[in-house]
Amino acid sequence: MSFRSSLLLTVVPLVAIATGVVALVSHVYDLRVAERVTATVPRAEVMDLLAEQRQWHLILVLLLIALAAGVAFWLAGRVGQPLRRLQKQAHVIAAGGPTTTIPEEGPAELRALAADFNRMAAAVAAREADLTTANAELARSQAVFRGLFDHTSDLVTLFRVPPDGPLVCEDANPATLAAAGMSREQVIGATLFTALPKDEADWLEGRFREAATTGRPVAYDRRLALQGSERWFNTVVIPLPGPAGRVTLVASVSRDMTEQRRADQALLDSESLLAALIESASDAIVAADDQDTVVLFNAAAERLFGVPSHEAFGRSIRRLLPDGLCGPPGTLRVTARRHDGTEFPAEVSAKVVEAAGRQVCAAVVRDLSARRE
Repeated sequence: MSFRSSLLLTVVPLVAIATGVVALVSHVYDLRVAERVTATVPRAEVMDLLAEQRQWHLILVLLLIALAAGVAFWLAGRVGQPLRRLQKQAHVIAAGGPTTTIPEEGPAELRALAADFNRMAAAVAAREADLTTANAELARSQAVFRGLFDHTSDLVTLFRVPPDGPLVCEDANPATLAAAGMSREQVIGATLFTALPKDEADWLEGRFREAATTGRPVAYDRRLALQGSERWFNTVVIPLPGPAGRVTLVASVSRDMTEQRRADQALLDSESLLAALIESASDAIVAADDQDTVVLFNAAAERLFGVPSHEAFGRSIRRLLPDGLCGPPGTLRVTARRHDGTEFPAEVSAKVVEAAGRQVCAAVVRDLSARRE
């Protein structure tokens, strides 16, 4: 029911009742007066006068009712229109539509109410604008994250951390699905125990729980058997706190290090082989950096110069080769000095090489004493 209808149904009946009560009281009073004057005035004349007076009373009642209705309509227009504006704007805000400023008209109370409503609408619009901006930023961030998640070559998996029971997979990127040979439907909702042996799943579950409990990333290197082959992975488990601060998700980011480990092992094997060849060589092999500091001294060099390798390392080569290790290109004949100070003729075949970002002079040194003799 509208405000105008409520006002009419309230004011008009009250005015009618009040007028009727006044008319009734007046009629009773007139009857008593008529009873007293009938002794001197004929009753018929008195009754005619009363009837005429009742007609005037009726006209007066109708006029009062009409006046009350007019006042009610005026009040309804004065008060109801601002209220309808407020109601309409409230519906617009509730529906999420654009807000407009309400004219501050009507009685003082309605003007104050309209001013408060305008301030409230402005605050709501500002919050909606901030929320729209935040949602746009969130959508962009999610798009960037999803792009990285789907296109990175690393294996990325999200696990939900329940208070009890094993961790449950929430999502996995295409690289993880390809490495595991499983579909997304098979992975989502599964646990570590679904695809791994129990001891391996228990160990991984412990690392994930450690990250969730401490709130700090946990890193480890681990060999896993996937699709019939063993591969090495370097993994970082990242805790993801929820709105309440409790870690509800953990993300594991694993990088396949198998090829790098093979290359490192091949390099180690090559270095071991080279070291074995150098140590087993019959000629003395030495090397010094650009400061003439000894960095390589094999067993034959120990026998030739009479110096243990641990005493030669880190010291100047000029103690043993006064002219230095590297000279003009080619094979040079120089005078060498043993640890006891005796000198002997030697042949030095040296070459400058690049090693670990610095220049190193490596040489083969032969004793010419027997040849001279």
